[in-house]
Amino acid sequence: MILPRVEQKSIKPLTDEQVQRMVIAAGNDGCGTLSKVVVFAGLRLGEALGLIWGCVDFSKRRLSIDKQLQ
Repeated sequence: MILPRVEQKSIKPLTDEQVQRMVIAAGNDGCGTLSKVVVFAGLRLGEALGLIWGCVDFSKRRLSIDKQLQ
């Protein structure tokens, strides 16, 4: 039996101009801050959805990505 080929979608990262416009539009509320973290940390959607407060270490200024939601 021959399985069909899976077509992979090409990854299209945001341009510098798109990132700049997104940061301005995101604002400084909770969702805007999360959007900025996702973009600048390069998180995938599942990784971003798996974030909990336990992933944040404010004293060391670190974000641990050890969970993801699928």
